[in-house]
Amino acid sequence: MHTMVRVTNLENGRSTVLRVNDRGPFVSGRIIDLSLAGAKELGIYGRGTAKVRVQVEGEVPGLAPGGELPGPFFVQVGAFANRQNAERLFSRMVATGYAGTRIQSKEIDGTLLFQVHVGTFPSITAAEEARLRLASAYAGAFIIAQ
Repeated sequence: MHTMVRVTNLENGRSTVLRVNDRGPFVSGRIIDLSLAGAKELGIYGRGTAKVRVQVEGEVPGLAPGGELPGPFFVQVGAFANRQNAERLFSRMVATGYAGTRIQSKEIDGTLLFQVHVGTFPSITAAEEARLRLASAYAGAFIIAQ
């Protein structure tokens, strides 16, 4: 959050620096949602999507010495408007051996979502290893720090 990133449109080479102001996107295969101004700057507005590269610019707020984000870390494997669906996935993750799995509720754009987080992992490296294992079944899985 609040990290400055350089986003480059790989199709036309246009680049701009933007501030990350929320989590997401919550769509499989996408790595960043852009503001209207950012999309226009990169020549994406009107098309909806494009292939981009995202690079951190400068210091990252909250980094521990050595460049590591403070943990613990979780991997979000699902978000549901129906709590029962989240509970089913929660049970599946616990049965698979992810004892630190939890359900968090969060309102996003006026909709209450129940997010299933697998964890806990002590480092971003451990969380990334888990995300890679989970990605074949849960394509939109991503890491969160708590």
